[in-house]
Amino acid sequence: MKKYKTISRDEYYFKLKDLIVFASYETNDTIVKLSTAIAQNNLKTVIFNLRDSLKQELKLILDINEIINEDYYSIISLEVIDFKLYEDLYGINFTNQLIYALGLKLKEAIAGEYSFSLYHLDRDRFVLLAKDIIDKRVLQSKLVLILSNASKNLDNLNKRLKILFNVGVYKKGKGVNIEEPYEALNYALDALNDAKMMDDIKTHIAFYDNELSKKRFYDNNLVTTISEGIDKGKIAISYQQIVNLSNKSLYGFMLKLTLDSYEIEYDKMYEVIKRKNLVKEMDKYLMVNAFKELKMLKDSIGYALFYLPLHEELFSDFNINFFKKQLTFYKINPKYIVLIFNKCNIKYIKELKQLGFLIATTNIFDIYLDSVDYLFYDYNLGGLDSIKDIYDLVKLHDKEIIINNVNTKEDMLYMKSNNFDLIYGNYYKNVKRIKDIIESFK
Repeated sequence: MKKYKTISRDEYYFKLKDLIVFASYETNDTIVKLSTAIAQNNLKTVIFNLRDSLKQELKLILDINEIINEDYYSIISLEVIDFKLYEDLYGINFTNQLIYALGLKLKEAIAGEYSFSLYHLDRDRFVLLAKDIIDKRVLQSKLVLILSNASKNLDNLNKRLKILFNVGVYKKGKGVNIEEPYEALNYALDALNDAKMMDDIKTHIAFYDNELSKKRFYDNNLVTTISEGIDKGKIAISYQQIVNLSNKSLYGFMLKLTLDSYEIEYDKMYEVIKRKNLVKEMDKYLMVNAFKELKMLKDSIGYALFYLPLHEELFSDFNINFFKKQLTFYKINPKYIVLIFNKCNIKYIKELKQLGFLIATTNIFDIYLDSVDYLFYDYNLGGLDSIKDIYDLVKLHDKEIIINNVNTKEDMLYMKSNNFDLIYGNYYKNVKRIKDIIESFK
């Protein structure tokens, strides 16, 4: 295993200048004293002028630094669940006393555990440093015992209190390289955020998951790219064919947003977009750019049917004028735009229909609605008999049906032999941009 050079305790005090000066809560006079003391290597002055929470953080970082190359240690970051609620209910004096009592009870709870050290970093946030505990299950059982004892002892002091914790644990194992103490501490904070996502009524303990952390990092970068793409107009629209098998012709195009800088499927991208509450912004972006590109197509070679998948979030502050303005500005005939929804029993659908848009649904029950023109039916939902029954039902109500997820040659031939006309899926996954489409028809 690669070994990193550890530094002395005194050296580390002076390497933490950024941490100390970062404490902008201090007065200007104090910061001047600290900076001068650092420049003069006056260790006692540095320590004396630090706030207690910074002293604790500095001590924690120094202690992690001393064991950073050890094979096994754990950093446990913990906070009181609903601490802000206690503050709102009982006031700041009560919560200050609670923090003091909690620190004492945590110290008492680890008194017989030689492996644990306790640090109070800020308000209700404490950190435990555990050494030489190899087995994750042993560590977890010790944590449960320590925290339950602290909670029980606080309950004995005040019956109003039922203290539970969110706990994030980074457990370093053999063969893992950590370069800086803050790297390990941040892993514990990542795990603490995972613990906060748990909603059952008990103490939540989450261990750092490297794969989960990578996924979160990837998602956050993806969201940043999407947000910047929306602001700067750099997200592209991809066009995939909807095919009419009866005459082997192009019927229309499914439009979806795509990122040139990411190899990611639309469904996975949408999952991230939904979690980050960007669905409405993405739908509006798709609408505006679809109008723009349909005008480009119309002016170059003529109209084609554009199918746009939209979502309920678009209607959270629905304004029909948004759609009217797009039609007026780009001088587009709305009958060439098909808006696809997961359900169409929404009052705004009728207003869109009255403007001249065509409406598609993925919900079989919506075919009874007058406002619906198309059903997108998933090929994977049933066997041939089921598809035939659905096909006949849709035709009976004078709608069109497009069979979705036709992905292989066998799927396509199956559709063709049973006289299903309109299909969409990866078998015809000839994804293009608008300029490519215009060029191919010239």
